[in-house]
Amino acid sequence: MRAFYVDLVRGASLDFIAGPFGSEEIAGKYQQAAVGKQVELDPWAPLDDFGVSAVSGGFRQLGRLNDRIKIDPGDLLN
Repeated sequence: MRAFYVDLVRGASLDFIAGPFGSEEIAGKYQQAAVGKQVELDPWAPLDDFGVSAVSGGFRQLGRLNDRIKIDPGDLLN
């Protein structure tokens, strides 16, 4: 099963800031909140790129900002 994340790309680095979610649509639902929180916390964030990534192979790391934005627990993969 694939896991979907709101991601931040800075140079050659990729960071998962929200997720894992069960679909691209669910991840997209949280993209604005996650990006807004990242911009609030990091003055360099407006220079970054943001999007939604899909990861396969059982990867289920929690997004770095999950605890700082309101996420319905039912939207997260277990």
